[in-house]
Amino acid sequence: MSNMIFESTSIKSLLENIEKDLGQGDNLSLKVCAFLSDLETFDLFSTDKIRRVKSEAKIDKNEFMIKFDYTLIGNLGETEKASGIYFRHPNFDNVFLYVSFDPMFIFKRVIANYFNRFRPKVSQVFLTSSQIKMLIADASNLLGTDALVSRVVVKQEYPNGEVDVKYKQKKVKYKQAFIEAENASSTVSSLNVFIKNLDAYISKDGYFVLNKGTFKEFNSAILNGAINLLESSKSIYSNRERRSENSFRSAPLTIRFEEDVFNSIDDITNFINRVFDPIEKSFYSISHLNPYLQMSFTDFEDGSSFEIWVTKKNEVFIVPQFRATFYSITKIIRNVFGNFVEGNVIDSETNKIVEQNERV
Repeated sequence: MSNMIFESTSIKSLLENIEKDLGQGDNLSLKVCAFLSDLETFDLFSTDKIRRVKSEAKIDKNEFMIKFDYTLIGNLGETEKASGIYFRHPNFDNVFLYVSFDPMFIFKRVIANYFNRFRPKVSQVFLTSSQIKMLIADASNLLGTDALVSRVVVKQEYPNGEVDVKYKQKKVKYKQAFIEAENASSTVSSLNVFIKNLDAYISKDGYFVLNKGTFKEFNSAILNGAINLLESSKSIYSNRERRSENSFRSAPLTIRFEEDVFNSIDDITNFINRVFDPIEKSFYSISHLNPYLQMSFTDFEDGSSFEIWVTKKNEVFIVPQFRATFYSITKIIRNVFGNFVEGNVIDSETNKIVEQNERV
């Protein structure tokens, strides 16, 4: 990894040094992962208790920046070196970025084995297929030219649980790529996007890569758009639990699908298996399954709990209980959209769409 960014003494100099590193012409690609957090998380980063990672961290609290030097430990005891910088985004108080020039497989291991240990206090960004489309549309408008995409990874899930993943290498207009995916009832998991001089990678898992172009342009066209989507979701999904100030009434959400997806008990069982079984540190119990679903779900990571109902063929009804964090709600919605079917999120009391899978 280039050492220039590690010479940074402030966020301003860090951003300048990122540009200098990218301008060296050594085919460096900058990896970025965004997190929703707050300044208190700086005190969490005591690395001696994090499994499979040994690291040394230098912390500059005045500039809200932490420099990391990791040793990653593999399953067989092998080690890999990694390094990067975690800092507060200059335009968003509660958003932090981790940046690195490490290879992608090492970068992802750092996120999985280190930063994700601090959930839910440090929440990683994730995007739906539709949000990726919105993000590219906004970036195209900002930069004044239509985007092209390539290396598009599309995923189609079948009722029996099988998943079909396809890779499309050909460079095409982004709208065409999404139309083809939608026509095949598939979702876009990741892609490379080309807009003017910008060559970037975007994934549903919240990984961003700048392959070519300036960080300033990448930040304004891609990262800011993704962060705005995150902050919009945070305002939508927060404060929905039962509280004394609202007479202990919750604010339920409905996920409404464009087609009927619950046509049998097998469909409902498949929904449970795909959405709730993969969530670690959680528990659910089923009260009714036939002819409708009523289940309770508890997220042990932060103590959130919900009632989940399926009484219609095209809707899931989510009722927060006495604790329901933004992190836990988005975890459920992420699994519904990522492992089952994407839909529109609706405020159940107003029947208004609060987050939609297409921008009108």
